[in-house]
Amino acid sequence: MNRCAIQLDQDIELVCLQLRREDGTGTPIPACALILADGQVQGFRRREIRLEPFERWLSPRSGAGYPVAWRLSIPILDLELTLVPLTRDQEADDTVRLWSCAVQAKGRLGGETIAGHGRIEATAEAVAPSGT
Repeated sequence: MNRCAIQLDQDIELVCLQLRREDGTGTPIPACALILADGQVQGFRRREIRLEPFERWLSPRSGAGYPVAWRLSIPILDLELTLVPLTRDQEADDTVRLWSCAVQAKGRLGGETIAGHGRIEATAEAVAPSGT
């Protein structure tokens, strides 16, 4: 599972998650909610959202790979965002391998430039076999 929480200009927040199979097969399933300044929440069906990683980071310690930079698109809002980590080496070596980092958000909403910041948490996509 991958998730993000982003605070954008205009007092807008986005909370998204992406469910995927542990073995990495199949199509990941996204879900997002937009929270407006007045507290209204708008949810989106998975076919209304595109949440795709465009950069991965490989941990030098564990060999695990993580999606760390993302493109988020919600066409019915005319929203396009790029989410980029402030640093890459943020792996938590716990029971579940997790990458968690602050991110910058830049893009457009309804033809207007929009920016913000937030946090992404991603679980490992793959672990290199030990002893090889």
